[in-house]
Amino acid sequence: MMVLEYAADGNLREYLKINFNNINWFQKLDNLRKLSERLMNIHKLGIVHQDFHLGNILSYNFKSDLRISDFGLKVLSGDEEYTKAADVYSFGIIAYEMITGFPPYPDIPHD
Repeated sequence: MMVLEYAADGNLREYLKINFNNINWFQKLDNLRKLSERLMNIHKLGIVHQDFHLGNILSYNFKSDLRISDFGLKVLSGDEEYTKAADVYSFGIIAYEMITGFPPYPDIPHD
């Protein structure tokens, strides 16, 4: 069982769907900076997230706080080990969606 702080604003994907046009550039860049610092701290601890996406970024107030959730609960198939570099790539996808408001490759299945 996992106990988490209540995230009143929900996850970042749902927040962006509703509020994208009301978020200024300063807030977007500040959120990306905070998120990159949190990911860097996770990596310094030797932890790889393994499922880093907007649905796993939660907040009670996206204007001031971001929380990364769901560490490694999804198992990826394949011969390659999931790496920190994959988390960094995922951060780039998160940045793309935060800046444009659109998920990348919406017409391609993600399974």
